[in-house]
Amino acid sequence: MAGKEKVFVIGIDGATFDLLMPWIKEGKMPTLQRLINQGAWGHLESVFPPLTPVAWSSFMTGKNPGKHGIFNFMYRQQGSYNLKPISFSDVDGKTLWRIINDNGLKVGVMNVPLTYPPEEVEHFLISSFLSPMSADNQSYPQNLVDELKKELGKYLIHPIKVREGNNFSQMLLEKYEMIKNRTEAALYLMKKYECDFFMVHYLASDSMQHEFWHLADEDHPQFDSKLARKHKDILLNFFTKLDQYISQLVSNLKSDTTLVIMSDHGFGRITNFLHLNTWLLKEGFLALKKNPLTGLKYLLFKIGITPSLFYRLAMKVNLAWLSRNVDLSKKTSLLKKFFLSLEDVDWQNTRAYSLGYYGFGQVNINLKGREPLGCVEPGEEEKALLEKLQQRLKEIKDPFTGERIVESVKKRTELFQGKHLKSAPDLFLFPHNFETISLDVSGFSSHRVIERTFGHTGSHRPNGIILLRGEHIKENSQIKGAQITDLAPTILYLLGLPIPKDMDGKVLTSAIKETSLRQKEAKFYHEKDAPERKKMTFSGKEEEEIKQKLSDLGYL
Repeated sequence: MAGKEKVFVIGIDGATFDLLMPWIKEGKMPTLQRLINQGAWGHLESVFPPLTPVAWSSFMTGKNPGKHGIFNFMYRQQGSYNLKPISFSDVDGKTLWRIINDNGLKVGVMNVPLTYPPEEVEHFLISSFLSPMSADNQSYPQNLVDELKKELGKYLIHPIKVREGNNFSQMLLEKYEMIKNRTEAALYLMKKYECDFFMVHYLASDSMQHEFWHLADEDHPQFDSKLARKHKDILLNFFTKLDQYISQLVSNLKSDTTLVIMSDHGFGRITNFLHLNTWLLKEGFLALKKNPLTGLKYLLFKIGITPSLFYRLAMKVNLAWLSRNVDLSKKTSLLKKFFLSLEDVDWQNTRAYSLGYYGFGQVNINLKGREPLGCVEPGEEEKALLEKLQQRLKEIKDPFTGERIVESVKKRTELFQGKHLKSAPDLFLFPHNFETISLDVSGFSSHRVIERTFGHTGSHRPNGIILLRGEHIKENSQIKGAQITDLAPTILYLLGLPIPKDMDGKVLTSAIKETSLRQKEAKFYHEKDAPERKKMTFSGKEEEEIKQKLSDLGYL
């Protein structure tokens, strides 16, 4: 069967049927409505944490984070308490397109997150927004981005505009321009290259929901009826336009092509920020240095003079955008100089800490022999501390409702398996309805453990989307229990290629016609360990560019 079938994948970052399905049923998204009737669809469970780089790494490898080694946008530098940006060189395992290419089929990949630096494939690969702005190797072949700029006038990989209070017209224009430009580029490349596997990724859908969820959600604490009356259809209009662009892509597919539409995670409202280091400090798990400067900063911290206060004030007078014009390294230096930071932590007397990862809450034990200044003995002391933290973290209450905000706290061993398990944080929080985000950007962003969100009003959920359509796919059927790791083995099966046995996913046979299943049996093989990927180190300038980008997007 190899070489006779083709697969075309459209990745809509953050898409969720929770938002889209009512519009589909109302006929406002006719393309998706038609494709659902023609194919199989359902919710797609993401990995945990359901963050962009973690989920897309699981998609491209078919493996859980314990095997591919990606747990957030940043990783802890070995032998330190510092965070560094991740890159494709940190992803362990062969990618889906590498396996397809190695079996003699041609691939084209557009802007899937965490593909920088780009792999050398036949035909092409264009990297994603998680690449330095100044990099001259955004694609393979290297001149492809320049070719697209020449043909189309521009090629937009990186979002640039940020929201300035309630003035978001420029940001909105850029989002529309990005999906238009991405579609035009995909159509151009579809004509130029005959690919057996083609994938295009849309990023703007993710940031649109981050920024504007509250305008479509009357139950959101930040819902503004006056603003909503003016912009109540802001998300609907965006996804309606995206639906039209999807129609253009689909109309250019041949009959032997299976279409896959998917997202890396879903979306929903967020209402609270959880400041874990503040909680750890107040509960005695984290200690501060005993010197005059730290003492002064702690005094200011206790009375509420924190980064959170100043950013909220800036947002109220629509001046938060000014922070983008300050060099990130200078901004970080200023934060550390005037506010409590991880540099003020007495590590030798600190038993647990959070590094400020974006997500639902991740805690590390300051373990002796692993952390540079660890003080917790491995073994019984470590086990007892983990159990104590698991219990105490579940007792955190929302000051606005009096309800507990944490439904469960899980050890990494309960979530992952694989050789990179030890690189994961020790504990992960599962907040109630995923409405609370942990965000300790500077170490101690606020003197409050819980506070209402600012900036983002929507964030990630585990339930993404999956839609399959093609001559081998059942019509008007629902897929149940699909996981994001299932897509790589399913795509390999549809292409008639063998599947590595160490993939965690399964072939989604419930979506495939019985006649096709009888004609084609899934074949598996033991893949040798992939040669270790050469570790790429960002220059100081490149690292700052990526951090600035993550900061603009609200992830850092």
